[in-house]
Amino acid sequence: MTQKNAIPSIGPDGAPGAHAAVGCPLIGGTLATRRRRESRPGGGWAQGFTLLELLIGMVVLGILMSIGVSSMARWRQSLDADNFLAGLASDFNVSRTRTQATGQERRIRLVDASTYIVENRATPTAAWSAVRTATFPKPMFDMGATVARRYDFNTKGYVNTYNQSGQLTTSTDIRVLAGSGLKTLSVSALGIARRM
Repeated sequence: MTQKNAIPSIGPDGAPGAHAAVGCPLIGGTLATRRRRESRPGGGWAQGFTLLELLIGMVVLGILMSIGVSSMARWRQSLDADNFLAGLASDFNVSRTRTQATGQERRIRLVDASTYIVENRATPTAAWSAVRTATFPKPMFDMGATVARRYDFNTKGYVNTYNQSGQLTTSTDIRVLAGSGLKTLSVSALGIARRM
C-alpha cells in the first residue's frame, strides 16, 4: 500500500515497510515517523522516532533553552539592581524618621560607584558608627553625574548634602547606571527619597 509523501523502506525481516508523513512546523518540512515491526509473537506495527529526528528535536530544545536562560539572567540582574535602589531609598526614609524620633544624627555616604554606608552618632561630638553597609556587585551610581556624596540628616527634619570635597551642595539627585528604567533617585530637602 502506498501513501502520499511516504518514504519507502525495508523492515528488519526484509519486507517492504512505510513511513507515515508527519508535518513539522518548526523546520517547515516533514519528518517521517517510522513504523517498524516489533519482535513479538503475533507481530504488529509500532511507531517510533529515528535518531536524526531525536537529534533535531534536542537541538531545537537547546536553542530555546539558551534563549530563555540568557533572558532570565538579564531579568535577574535588573531585579537585583531595582532591589538595591529600593533599599537605598528605604534607608533614606528610615534615616530621616529615626533622626527625628531619637534625636541622634544619621548620615548616608556614597563610598564608591557600588557601595553606600548608613552611619549614626549619639551626640554631635561623638564619632560616627556604621549602622549598615550595602554593596552591589557592579557599579551602580554614576559618580560623574552625582554631585552629592554625603547626606547628613539633622534632628529638625532636614538633610544637608555635601559634595566630594565636603562643601554644601544643592544637587541631591543620585544618578543610577543599572536597573529597569528607574535611573534617578531624587532626595528632597526633607530627606525623602523617591525613584524617578
